[in-house]
This record gives sequence, C-alpha cells and structure tokens, in this order.
Amino acid sequence: MNFQVNKRVVIVLRWFSLSLLLVLAGQPAMADELADFVAAIEEKSASLTSFSCSFVQERHLSLFNQVVIFKGELAISRPDRLRWAFLDPVPSVLLFNGRTGLRCNDQVEPVAFDLDSDPVMAMVAQQLWTWLDGRYAKLTAMYDLALQDRTTLLVTPKETAMTRFIERVVITFDPHTLQPVQVDIIEPGGDMTRLRFGAYQIGVLPARLFEDCDRP
Repeated sequence: MNFQVNKRVVIVLRWFSLSLLLVLAGQPAMADELADFVAAIEEKSASLTSFSCSFVQERHLSLFNQVVIFKGELAISRPDRLRWAFLDPVPSVLLFNGRTGLRCNDQVEPVAFDLDSDPVMAMVAQQLWTWLDGRYAKLTAMYDLALQDRTTLLVTPKETAMTRFIERVVITFDPHTLQPVQVDIIEPGGDMTRLRFGAYQIGVLPARLFEDCDRP
C-alpha cells in the first residue's frame, strides 16, 4: 500500500477512535447532567454490536484557505471487526478481522497483515478495541470531560505529551439516536480535522465486508 495513504489511514483512525470513543467513559466527579448524558451514550453504545455509516473528513489548515475533503464509509462489528474506507478522492481501505487484516488501495494488490507479527498494526488494533469494547472507566484519568450543551461533549487531554498534538475534541451527538454526527479535533496552532457522520445503518453486517477490499 502507498506509504502516504497508509500513514493517512492510521492517523485518521487514531483521531477518529480518540475523538469518538474516549468520550464514552464515566467519571465519578461529573455533574449529574453530564453523568446522565454519558450513561445514556454508554447504554446505547452497548446495544450496538454492528453498524455502518458514511463520513466526510475535512482538514482545515491555518496556512491554507482551501479545505481538504475526503469521503468514506465506516463499518464496525464488535468485538474485533472493523472496516475504514476512503471512497473519494483516493480510494483506500483498512480492514481488521480478528487477528488478521488487509491494507488496500486501487493501484496495488492488497497487503495482508497479522497482528501477531506486525507490531505497528497490532498497536493500532489495540488502541481501537480498547475504546470500542465498552470498558471505558480505565481511560478517564487521562481526559477531562465537560458538557458544552445538551448534545455536545468537550474532551480535553490531561497529559502534556498528548496536548502537544490535540488541544481539545468537540463531539456533537444526534439527540435521538445518541450517535455522533460531528467530531472536531482542534490542534495547537489552529489546525482542525472535522469528521461528519451520517446515514447510520444498524444491524448484522456481512462477514465479507471485513474480509474483502471490494464492498459487497
């Protein structure tokens, strides 16, 4: 797989998993309203074993006026299957299926990997499933959470090492489905990545979706 495409996929997955999934952890010191909102998100998340959605990724750079836009699809089947696909402008796919996976684009043959022998992909998988398996309490010491309004969470990293890359993350949820509809990752210096999610489909997903680069 092209190095730049691979690097972009890994970075976006890290941003996505951080912004979308770390916010679901509870904190004993939360105000009642925030605690109730997070509890509702956790309950809804626990009931969604499989889902897919579309996304638009916008990269806003302080040095440039033009926004860089990518469009794609995400599919998840807990506990260990995930598909992250860029559709436009540069098609590429990253698949996790248990302990194995594929990195794909439209110019070269798919590259298979095994988490037991690929430490980089194993690290990516470990981070993703730490946040996707529903056990969030162990992560709360690293982040401050605040309820910005009734459907928006503000997540701020506590550790200095992380604040060098991420200043804050703002997650807006649909008030009825409690699924994220927009995630803003703000970096020091003013650069921002915005992820907008939509067209959620809840239900059992075909196994081939996590085994084949081509969409069924």
